[in-house]
Amino acid sequence: MALPVWRKLIYAGVVTGAVLAAAELAARPVLRSVGYVSIPADAVAAHIANDAMAFHPQLGWVRHDLPNPFLGINEQGFRYGPVQREKPAGTWRAFALGDSQTYGAGVQAEESWPAQAEATLRGLSDPGRTLQLINAGISGYTSLQAKRLIELTLLDYQPDLIIVDCYPEDSLRDDLSSSHLGGSLLDRLTFHSRLIWVLRFGLDRLRPSAPQGMHPQQGRHDPRPRLGNHALIQELGAREGFEVLFVDYPFMEGDQITCLAPADQLPPGSLVAPACAAVQGSGLPAAELFLDANHMSPRGCALAGQAVGRAIADLGLAD
Repeated sequence: MALPVWRKLIYAGVVTGAVLAAAELAARPVLRSVGYVSIPADAVAAHIANDAMAFHPQLGWVRHDLPNPFLGINEQGFRYGPVQREKPAGTWRAFALGDSQTYGAGVQAEESWPAQAEATLRGLSDPGRTLQLINAGISGYTSLQAKRLIELTLLDYQPDLIIVDCYPEDSLRDDLSSSHLGGSLLDRLTFHSRLIWVLRFGLDRLRPSAPQGMHPQQGRHDPRPRLGNHALIQELGAREGFEVLFVDYPFMEGDQITCLAPADQLPPGSLVAPACAAVQGSGLPAAELFLDANHMSPRGCALAGQAVGRAIADLGLAD
């Protein structure tokens, strides 16, 4: 005897639900990193308007004009010479992460503070050692993108040290639960679904010209707290076996130099390179050390880089 339509619908719904639940459970061990907080759509749009940048569904934007010998950017997107993904035996390797201050907007690659830090560290180390301090800064990157860049790319390069030049509370934490989010009830209920995130990431990759937020957008008027990701980067380093060093982020306000990431605003126990303190203590006018509010001149980069290099040596991070 044929089943009534309503029973068929119930059975179909039960079977469909069971299949989706099984797929969700099967995906969880494989897809651990989900629930990404979205990067503000206006920031993504502003950066991919630049021909040098392309949309990326997890990082927001990445460089695509690679390699760029004129700017000193290699095929991997680092402002550095060739880098072998497999770290050669006996090599000490660090990456400097941050925004255009780290990248060195307005100065040559060899004048950026990461390059100056590497040169300083080489001068303080055994001449026979192989040291690499690689500039991985990208315009506009926050600590959220720095954390994701480590997870998605840099772990493959076996870093010994990650240097982060981002100010605290520059972005939402990457591990927020649905209760922190606002947005619709559906957004909150589906926040941790692996299958939904696979679908969203897949759609974003098919539409690279349309930077769609993967979550309720964090805009300039968003009342939610901006918590930053410095502590999460520390935890990631502890799990993956690399050291973490924060830079205190020099910044020019009017004719004064201020530090946007002082030690007392960073997670307890943080290692901090006093680059800002070195720039402040130089006695030189701010206008001589900065090209604008957050981009340092060659002289400012040299002072900051030297302070970072000395801090790495003094803290024994390259031993």
